[in-house]
Amino acid sequence: MATELIQKCIGENARVAQNRGEYAKRYDALVERFEMAKARLEEVRTAITEKRAQRKMMESFMKVLRGLPEQVDYFDGAAWYAMVDFVTVYGKDDVRFTFKNEMEVPTKTE
Repeated sequence: MATELIQKCIGENARVAQNRGEYAKRYDALVERFEMAKARLEEVRTAITEKRAQRKMMESFMKVLRGLPEQVDYFDGAAWYAMVDFVTVYGKDDVRFTFKNEMEVPTKTE
């Protein structure tokens, strides 16, 4: 829509004699409006891309969880690497596991 307004402004300037200062002011305002809309569009596209990636990650995480038996009494390295994103050690008694679904689980060592 902003591009149409800019084109209309340019066309009107070509057909009708106008005050250069007023024309420049109007044109600049339209270009600024266009640039703001363009920047916002890019923000939204980036957010959509991030959400899609997050959804894919969550679907993979859920697939791994569904494939596990209800009760696990052994360590499964493949499941561990598929589910855990990273481990943060804040101190000797404060270790936190962050899963790929972004859930954080604190553990307290005794």
